[in-house]
Amino acid sequence: MFFASQAFVTALLVTLLVAGVNLLRTRFHKVDATALAICVVISTLINWLLVWAVLYGARPILVGPLGGYIWILLPLFAAWAVFALGDLILSNVGDRRLSLGTGLVLVPLVMLSMAIFWGCKTHVVNQGAATHLASLLVVEEQPADAYPDTDTNHMVLVPEDTAIFKASQVIASGSDESGRNLGSVYEVGEPVLQSVRDHLYWIADLEFAGWRVWMQTGQVVPGYIAVDAEDPDAQAQLHLGFAMKYVPSAYHGNKLERHLYTSGFQRVNVDDITIEIDDEWRPWYTASLNKPQVGTQGNVPFAMIVVDPATGEAVRYGLDETPAWIDRVYSAHTVRDMVNWWGNYADSNWKLIGRTKANRFQVVGDPVLVYTKGGHPDWQVVISSLNDDNSITGVMLVNGRTGKARLFPSLAGTPIPEDVLHTFQNARDTIKNFRPRHLSMHLIFGEPTWVVSYITPAHDGDDTPGEPFQGIGLLPARDVNGSNVVFAKTKEAAFAQYLTVLAHQSSTDAPSEKRAVEETSGTVREVVQQIEEGNTFYLIWLNEDAAHVFRAARNVSVELPFVKPGDTVTVQYIDVGEVVVNVARFNDLAVPFVP
Repeated sequence: MFFASQAFVTALLVTLLVAGVNLLRTRFHKVDATALAICVVISTLINWLLVWAVLYGARPILVGPLGGYIWILLPLFAAWAVFALGDLILSNVGDRRLSLGTGLVLVPLVMLSMAIFWGCKTHVVNQGAATHLASLLVVEEQPADAYPDTDTNHMVLVPEDTAIFKASQVIASGSDESGRNLGSVYEVGEPVLQSVRDHLYWIADLEFAGWRVWMQTGQVVPGYIAVDAEDPDAQAQLHLGFAMKYVPSAYHGNKLERHLYTSGFQRVNVDDITIEIDDEWRPWYTASLNKPQVGTQGNVPFAMIVVDPATGEAVRYGLDETPAWIDRVYSAHTVRDMVNWWGNYADSNWKLIGRTKANRFQVVGDPVLVYTKGGHPDWQVVISSLNDDNSITGVMLVNGRTGKARLFPSLAGTPIPEDVLHTFQNARDTIKNFRPRHLSMHLIFGEPTWVVSYITPAHDGDDTPGEPFQGIGLLPARDVNGSNVVFAKTKEAAFAQYLTVLAHQSSTDAPSEKRAVEETSGTVREVVQQIEEGNTFYLIWLNEDAAHVFRAARNVSVELPFVKPGDTVTVQYIDVGEVVVNVARFNDLAVPFVP
C-alpha cells in the first residue's frame, strides 16, 4: 500500500510538471485536449510503474540534496518521452519538429543541471566540510608504550571460515518441527561475532534458500546457529523454537529492509542490519540510524533500533540509551569512513587541487572486532601514511558503541597486515599448507602480538563452505620475522612457546615494565624432560626457589640435556606472575660448556 500510494503521487506530479512545460512551450495554442489527456494518462501509468519499481526495489534513502529525490530523473525522462512521442503521433508536421527538438534540448539540460548539482553536493568537499568530517571522530592519542590488555581467557580462536564450516555441519543434521532437514530448506547466513554472557560466539541466522522455500516453510525462520569463537573443539549449537518472520532473506513485505522502509524509516540510512542475541539467548535484529552530515557524506549514527523478528516491531534508542547486551552501534564501514576522513583532513591543509600526501593517513586492511578487558568490543583499525603505505603509522581502537577512538603510535614503522600475513604463511614448511585467518593484535605477556588461526585451504572445485581449524599462530608485532612465528594446536601450548620466544628477545633487549627479566641461582632439586608437539622442554625445580618451576626450551642452552639434581645453576627468566616461568638464559656451573 505504501509503495502504491507514494508511487502514484510522485508519478502524477512528474507528469503534470512535464505537461505544464509542454503547455508553456506551445503557449496554450493549438493544444489538442484529447491528445494531452491521453499523454497525461499514459505518462502517469508508466511513471507509476517506474516509481513503484524504484521505491520497492532500490528503496532510496530520502536524505541529502533535493531531499534525496535525485532518482526522480528517471520518471522525468520517461514522462518527456511519452509527451514527445504523443506530439510526433498526434501533432501536425510543423509542430513535430518543434516538439521533438525542444524536448531533446530542454529535458536533457534539466537532467544534466540536476546531475551537476547533485555531483557537486555529494563529491566536492570544501574547507568547512573537510573540517567537519574530520571532527566526526574524536581521537585520543595514547602514550608511546601503551596498548590495552587483552583478556586472554576471551580471545577469538575460531575464524569466520571455520564458523561457517561448523554451522554448515550442524544445519545438515538438524530438522524443523515438520521434520524437514534444515539443510534442505535453509542456508547459513554470514556469521556475526558477539559476546553473549561474557563469552564470544559467532552467530549465524538461517536464510531461506529461495522464494519457493519461503512459501513452503510458512514464511518463518525457526532459529539461528551459535558457534563458540573461543573454543575450536566446541560443537556448533542450533537454537530453535522461534518464529522469525521479518528477516533479511524473506520476500515482499516480510523482507526486513523493506519492512523497515515502509514503517517510517525512509528518511534515514538504516545501516548494518545485524542479528544479535541477548543474554537470554533470544534473537533480535539491530541497526544504526545514520544521517549524512555533509551533503550525502558523513553518514554517522544518531540513534539505533532493535527489531523483534517475530512481530517486526522496531524500538528506537538514543545512542546513550543502547541496551547493555548490544555489542556495537558503529559498523565496520562507518568506522573505516570516519578514520579515513580524520586521516585525510585532520592534520593536512585542505586544497581542492594539488593536495600533497604529507600529514595524511589511510586505513590499511579491514577493521577487526577485538574484545579487551573492558568488556564491549573495539574496532581495531591499522593506519598508515599516504607517503609510505608499507609500514604502520599506528593502531587505532574505535569503541563499537560510542565511536570514540584511541590512537596507539607504539607500533609505528612495523609491517602492514598484508606483510604480516605473508610472514605467518611462509614461516616454515610444516605450516605452509595452512592458511592464516582472522589477523588481530593483542597485548600478550606485555607484548603487542599478532594472532591468527590456521585453517586448511579450500580445494579447487570443493563446495565446502568453510574450512576446519588447524592451529593458532602468534608473532611479536615489533619483530615480524618468520623465525619468531609460534604455531601450536592449542592456546595453552602456543602461549608457552611464545614465552620462550619473548625470553630469547628479553635476554638481549632492554626489558619492559610488563616483561621484566629476573635472575636467580640455586641447586637443582629435580629435572623433567617433556615433549610438546615435537618440541623438547625441560622443567627444573630449585631448592632455593620453591615459588617457580623453570621451563626451558631445548635450544636455550646446550647444557640442558646434561642437567641433573645437585647441580648449581644460574637462570634468567621472564616473570609474568605465573608459577611456571620460561627461561631466557641457562648456565649449569657443573657442566663445562658455554651456554
